[in-house]
Amino acid sequence: MKRTDFQKHVYNLVSSMTWLFLEKQTGKKISDRIERGRVAPLADKFEDMFAQVLHTVLPDGYEILVDYPTTYRLPNSNRAITLYPDIQIIKNGTLKAICELKIDLGYAKPSSLRKKLSEFEELKDAGVVSFKTHRRDKNRVRKKLEVSQDAKIFFVILSALNDHGRLEQVKERV
Repeated sequence: MKRTDFQKHVYNLVSSMTWLFLEKQTGKKISDRIERGRVAPLADKFEDMFAQVLHTVLPDGYEILVDYPTTYRLPNSNRAITLYPDIQIIKNGTLKAICELKIDLGYAKPSSLRKKLSEFEELKDAGVVSFKTHRRDKNRVRKKLEVSQDAKIFFVILSALNDHGRLEQVKERV
């Protein structure tokens, strides 16, 4: 079977993440007097690398936000709700998709994923979200985005053999 460009990029991403994980596993001894007890998290690196894959495969005109706090208000409510999506995909000022990345199924409990789905549906109902841009001069600008009614949420899970039986639960209940 011939791989698509996207499949090739994902394969390379998984290979790179595997090597990073193995490197961190074997690199617990920092020096002769310093040793790390747990493996340092790789979630941020996974988010950045997945965003780079999206940048490569999506056509021009798409923007990708990584780990931006995003705020919305429900109709008939003054209360602001802030979400922290791993990746947001935007085109022409409209939020088209959110990707939630999990690098350990220990954190991908079905109840957590259902909660993310529920929050995403609320966000679509709100119709508009906002976030603050990052600026070096500390004068951040709040930007508003329309939320497409066709917007999608994707769960991307990359996990070693530590799923503790959760993979089947995720498949069945989400």
